[in-house]
Amino acid sequence: MLDGIVGLINLSTCNISNCSNVANVTSSNHNAGGIVGSIEVSSNVTIEKVYNSCDNIKTINENSSGGIVGQVNSSLTNVRESFNTSSIYAGVGSSGGIIGSSYNNANVTIENCFNIGTISSGKNYNGGILGENYDNCNAIIHYCYNYGTISGTAAIRGGILGYQNGTYTGIANYWLSTCGANYGIGKINTDNNATKYSTEQMKIQSNFAGWDFDKIWKMDETKGYPVLRNLPDIPNIIE
Repeated sequence: MLDGIVGLINLSTCNISNCSNVANVTSSNHNAGGIVGSIEVSSNVTIEKVYNSCDNIKTINENSSGGIVGQVNSSLTNVRESFNTSSIYAGVGSSGGIIGSSYNNANVTIENCFNIGTISSGKNYNGGILGENYDNCNAIIHYCYNYGTISGTAAIRGGILGYQNGTYTGIANYWLSTCGANYGIGKINTDNNATKYSTEQMKIQSNFAGWDFDKIWKMDETKGYPVLRNLPDIPNIIE
């Protein structure tokens, strides 16, 4: 398991906050994440106020890549107020802007996060926020957006979630209409509270219904997109 901060978490409880990664991560045999590579069996993990802004996160073989976490396996994981700007690539596995995949009865919640990095893979599933929500897993995604390009000729793509075969709840999520996905939720070809916006619509605060612009979000003064109040601005990234 490779990552910018922690390779593997298998503790009963773990909290990670207020950190960032700017180092590239490449793995041949393990899941790769900008902050955490893998979260394993029976861990209860909270990750908040973190960001990944290296050039790329990459796996070569059948493993997952994520801007914040590579894979969550049989664990409870909450990611809050975090973002990714890195390019994410999985050679055969799944890739996601925030989490690459949830697997084996995992429970994942992603709230108030965004991705502007390119998401791609050679084969499986690509999602702007979560790449794959596997069988018997539960995913909740609230108040997130994806501005990053999603590609991969053999991969299924979703503006927010690439593959959905578990239980999923989405609230007030948004994705760029030109990102390369046809639906907010790939594989099952639906949107499920994932709204498609143009670049101009992304710049209008009132379009982000229910979002907390008093304590969590603000509109970037230079580019006009939502950014997180409690993390550094990145106006030079979004064009």
